[in-house]
Amino acid sequence: MPGPMEYYEITTYDQEGKPSLGGGMGKRQEGDSGMVNYVGVDSIERCIMKVQSLGGKVLMPRAEVPGYGFLAVCVDTEGNRFGLWEDLPK
Repeated sequence: MPGPMEYYEITTYDQEGKPSLGGGMGKRQEGDSGMVNYVGVDSIERCIMKVQSLGGKVLMPRAEVPGYGFLAVCVDTEGNRFGLWEDLPK
């Protein structure tokens, strides 16, 4: 995928040949980048409000991935990081 870092897009397909789960893999960055699982959502902003109302925190606010969509990274009340993904409108 194009961008400032080496990154590989991963796409899977269901039994009918339709795109299914997907993601990406890149080299570990400085610090504790580790693995982050992303969940597809309709609205990152709405989900961030819910995360915060339940005691979670936003580590990286909504950011655009040009040509693909938007992402954000949060942490729950037990310290587990997770990402949110919102596709570009079609």
